[in-house]
Amino acid sequence: MSDEWKYPQRAGGLASALLEKLERENKPKPTAFGTPLRYSSFGECGRKVAYSVLGAPQRPASGAGLYVMQIGTILHEVIQQAINWKITQIWPHNTGVEFEVASKLTDDISGSADGIVTVELADGTKKRISLEIKTMGGVKFKQQIGFKDRPARIVEPKGPAISAIGQAGWNALGNDCEEVVVMSFALEAISVGKAIEAGLHDHDRVCAEWFIPREVWEPLADKELARQTEILRGVEEGFLPDRIALDDHGNEEARDTERHPLCLNYCDFRDQCLDDGPGIVAVPVSLTKKEQ
Repeated sequence: MSDEWKYPQRAGGLASALLEKLERENKPKPTAFGTPLRYSSFGECGRKVAYSVLGAPQRPASGAGLYVMQIGTILHEVIQQAINWKITQIWPHNTGVEFEVASKLTDDISGSADGIVTVELADGTKKRISLEIKTMGGVKFKQQIGFKDRPARIVEPKGPAISAIGQAGWNALGNDCEEVVVMSFALEAISVGKAIEAGLHDHDRVCAEWFIPREVWEPLADKELARQTEILRGVEEGFLPDRIALDDHGNEEARDTERHPLCLNYCDFRDQCLDDGPGIVAVPVSLTKKEQ
């Protein structure tokens, strides 16, 4: 008997039903308060931010990408339910936790916090804590916690992504929070044997959390707010910014649309960006008309 049956059927069968449904029902997500900028764009390429503001045409949505996002959305909801149960064990004097809390930092930018905790202190005052939940693949999670495979061990961790810290910071400023907590959840667990070898707790195989000092998150949030506000003002004056984003250290880095993997494979506006060319350029007439 031939072994041809072992080769899977390609896209279009029953297994594609969910992805086709997600593609069919996918719609642009509005900002929390209808602002041109959103918290979730922290650190993104300036050109991408500008195109989003202008409502530029996007490439067709990727069913595989939407599938991963859907898993993240489902996990967010389950995690929030669990946090609601656990919160009193962490902060016995909390006066409540709210989820999906919308705020507007300025008239230009808004977003929603995954969670806001209010804690009553011994002196009777209250403090608020911004919670940020991120889901990711196994490789990125290992980098964040400093896990190495061969031999299994923990080295200096990269910590949570700058974009996660900054987004949590914007939510903190928008909701008058003093503290920021970032939580990462892996979509793939570190193996049991490797975890034991590295001295990890079972839970450490899939999740981690960080209390981010204010002296870390606030300067990041302020600096990026200034950058994105400048991008918006440039768009209002008729200019598209150069292809510059923030790197893993919060520094600006140039993006080559024709070579950078994030631009080449994942940016929704890649085709428009290639047409408009590099550098600071005028907003195309087609997008100006669309904005009006």
